[in-house]
Amino acid sequence: MTQDIENRLIDAVYDVLEGAVKKDEIEADTQLLEGGLSLDSMALLHLLNRIEDNFDIEVEDEDLEQDIFRSVSSLTKFIEKKL
Repeated sequence: MTQDIENRLIDAVYDVLEGAVKKDEIEADTQLLEGGLSLDSMALLHLLNRIEDNFDIEVEDEDLEQDIFRSVSSLTKFIEKKL
């Protein structure tokens, strides 16, 4: 299940970035914020919307901690917990 979530999340990140990076450059250890893809607040908002839609979960305000967005892997673990 983890691999499926991770692959779907990578697809969502790629879509949000609108091809600014190659899809094969996005991996489990890819940093989403500082020092990595450097997603800005608007990109994070779009990504959260996609996550909620794609995984049929609701991300609450109290869920929003910077550690969750550290990497694709950390965000995958967060999604697993919400499912």
